[in-house]
Amino acid sequence: MAVKIYAGSVKDIWQTVPATEKRFGQGYMRYEGDPFSVFDYGEMPWQIEGKGEILCKESGVFFNVLEDAGIPTHFREDRNTREIGIHLARMLDYDKIVPGETIIYRIPIECVFTKVVTPVSSLHGRLRSGRANLEDYGLDHVPERDEVIVLPDIRTSYSTKIETTDVYKSLEEMTELAGLVGNEAERLDQLTRACAEALIADATKIGLFLADGKFEFIMGPGRNLIVGDTGYTWDENRFLYHLPDESYVDMSKQLPRNIYTIMGWRDELKAAQKQYPNDKAQWPAPPEIGDELRELCTMACMTTGRAITEGPPFVQHISSYELEATALAAKKALEDLKSRYGRDETGKPIYSI
Repeated sequence: MAVKIYAGSVKDIWQTVPATEKRFGQGYMRYEGDPFSVFDYGEMPWQIEGKGEILCKESGVFFNVLEDAGIPTHFREDRNTREIGIHLARMLDYDKIVPGETIIYRIPIECVFTKVVTPVSSLHGRLRSGRANLEDYGLDHVPERDEVIVLPDIRTSYSTKIETTDVYKSLEEMTELAGLVGNEAERLDQLTRACAEALIADATKIGLFLADGKFEFIMGPGRNLIVGDTGYTWDENRFLYHLPDESYVDMSKQLPRNIYTIMGWRDELKAAQKQYPNDKAQWPAPPEIGDELRELCTMACMTTGRAITEGPPFVQHISSYELEATALAAKKALEDLKSRYGRDETGKPIYSI
């Protein structure tokens, strides 16, 4: 009998066979319905029709791209249009992890990669505030508030997985927490970069920039690291389209995030979440954005999804036109919103520095 062991805003995880110290569990990811969430609000009052199935297909591409690159994953099988079978592993508390012990467990680290830094990314804010080191990212200047930076190469950073909020640490600091020994930390970093390289190359073939993302890993049998999560989806990664005027447009879930931020709801919500962290009734409801913006978000999700899942054949026929047309429509819609509300995608007044 299947038991739901994780309920997320994107997908649920169901277990059919429990994991043990020495053996993978069995289960599957299920993309239930078409809801989405932004800013940890929970399910939004409107849905993106077809989103669940397209995300499931995108996840299948994720596993195929990595496997083709020789990177092991926890993928087992495609079950149906909304489910993917996977191997499961236990998540242990820090004090239960014994360095070098030959057991199977989830590495409690989110391995983050970055190739393009946009003004709405958390890294952009950390670089501007000095909380992230410019030299660590090959930069020689503090980014301007609206500057998009294509890094010279893929950069990695690491945050803890068990805390309720992201805590960024160096890989060296993470090593002990994750129970890594010998060259395993170096191997983790190499795998993170290899995964990113494979997915960025695939996105480039279909006319998209994969700006950033994250991976999670499992310590498998024989202390071999394998990818233990999915990604490369509209909901979990930041995809950009590069327009002829050299501007970049978000084509992923960042698009509705940008809309709600410009309208001021993000900051209102975060203030309420801080004051009433456990009382959603006190949180402001999302404002009505109208049919045109809802349709635009749906179009971005579906067009990006078709490009990812159908690949170069789709691009060679109509994808290039559809992607650019969607990006142009998104850019115009955001410019109209900024003019109306007087703030940009970061939530700051347009006239401020």
